[in-house]
Amino acid sequence: PRLLDPTAPETVRARWNQSIADAVAAAFDATPSSAPTVAVGSSTIRFAKEWMVANARRPLTVAQVSAAAGVSARGLQAAFQRNVGVRPMQFLREARLHGVRAELLAGDPERVTVAEVALSWGFNHLGRFSGYYAEVYGESPSQTLRRRDAPRP
Repeated sequence: PRLLDPTAPETVRARWNQSIADAVAAAFDATPSSAPTVAVGSSTIRFAKEWMVANARRPLTVAQVSAAAGVSARGLQAAFQRNVGVRPMQFLREARLHGVRAELLAGDPERVTVAEVALSWGFNHLGRFSGYYAEVYGESPSQTLRRRDAPRP
């Protein structure tokens, strides 16, 4: 009755209006209080992998990947470990290494540097990058760049 009473002070009516608006908004709040517990299927993993490859040059976090895939970070990590055999960030690192290798094989050693290519693919610690690269490909990135007889992608 106070809300509709034309003789009630405007401040009282405004306070009641706000209370009702808050109650209605709270009743229809669709924001989950915690991440949903949803089984992560193969199509979600495939989407997450494709999204990571497409965005591999950007700085990414597990939270960003899981948000893009529409699942919780914990669920994505568990599903990756179970179905892919690696964590999402390991998969991303491998995708980035593949991109670096393709650029180094196609690059002109007179114009391209390993550091430029590695940094453009999101490897900010060049020492670690070289170690990862050598572990995967069995040679240093500079050896790959200097290899002139290699088949070019």
